[in-house]
Amino acid sequence: MTSREQYFVSAIIPVYNGENFLARAINNILSQQYQPLEIIIIDDGSTDNTANIAKQYPDIIYHYQANAGPSAARNRGIKLAKGNIIAFLDVDDLWSDHKLAIQLQCLKENPDVEIVQGLIQKVKYLELETGEILSSHYYEPYQYILLGSSIYRSSIFEKVGLFDESMMYGEDVDWYIRAWENNIVKKVIPETTLFYHLHKGGMTYGKNTRSLGLFYIYKKRLERLRTKATLSNNLINPLITISEYIGADVITKNYKSQNK
Repeated sequence: MTSREQYFVSAIIPVYNGENFLARAINNILSQQYQPLEIIIIDDGSTDNTANIAKQYPDIIYHYQANAGPSAARNRGIKLAKGNIIAFLDVDDLWSDHKLAIQLQCLKENPDVEIVQGLIQKVKYLELETGEILSSHYYEPYQYILLGSSIYRSSIFEKVGLFDESMMYGEDVDWYIRAWENNIVKKVIPETTLFYHLHKGGMTYGKNTRSLGLFYIYKKRLERLRTKATLSNNLINPLITISEYIGADVITKNYKSQNK
């Protein structure tokens, strides 16, 4: 069955001191095969030239707020968005040229799906102090829940809630676990939709899933289960299911290999 629903995409770029990347991120969205309804830049208290760069694009929506972290920036973007589809792009990453087109096509073909997720390809740059790129290395595409790899029906933020503004990292994993708890239907397509740039200025450079608080987030889930009085004796299998939902393959595979 194919949906006749019309899709209007709100592209949200949260940014903090992103003067070296912002123009590239905006142009990346403007070059999409499918053009979004709007581009919303949430400036999370930048002290560099971010504002002046944003204002060179008169058709975008620019919003400045006092520094409050990535969750607060994304939440502000969601609240300002007019589209029925939300798409995030971190200022130092890039979408594939056909990201919106292929993911919206998937939504049309699967009306029950609420999140369409693509694959991620890491790109590591060797840079000079001036920011000039000397070389780059591309890794194999993989599945994980970096927010920029997906598109989201705007209605799911009413079901799941917004991002936890008390978390400075790992907020994406926390949100996806809540999406899993709310039975949000997610479909993964075997196409690269996000180029995730590893560089010294990136927020998550040199950190892995564990150091981003995955187990702290699982602890929050267990606390929610206790609050709802639904805590079972066997907690491992539900956590494995969550791991598979968010794409935390290493944890899942390690547990399964130990219990064969």
